[in-house]
Amino acid sequence: MLEKGITITTPLEIMQNHKPVGEVGAMDIESTVSWADDEKDISAWISNEMQWHSFESLQNLIKYAQQIDNASLMGLIRRISSADHFYYMSTKGGHISQIIRYFSPYNSPQEAFITYIRALSLLEDAVFREIWGKRN
Repeated sequence: MLEKGITITTPLEIMQNHKPVGEVGAMDIESTVSWADDEKDISAWISNEMQWHSFESLQNLIKYAQQIDNASLMGLIRRISSADHFYYMSTKGGHISQIIRYFSPYNSPQEAFITYIRALSLLEDAVFREIWGKRN
């Protein structure tokens, strides 16, 4: 490598030796892509009422959780935000349903939904106890 003029540089060294050429900001994406199914979109994760309800409930919880400073609770919220939970609630048919069922620890999408909502409710209770505790 040395003969060819190639050097090894760490990311920190690159940051120290080069100025940024721009900023990474929000990106406008026309559509979402996925490797997971024939449609190559997000329909395996958010296409039925169970998934939408779960997603909206999670988004609401995150809004409240941003008011607290509790690393343990935020770690749990990150874990419950995993796309796998929404995937297990999928009711898509065809061969994708066989793949989902293979990986899912649940007997049905409905069982995945019930389990998720219960866990989300417990986290919501903990977040609100934390918020109310700081106000009193």
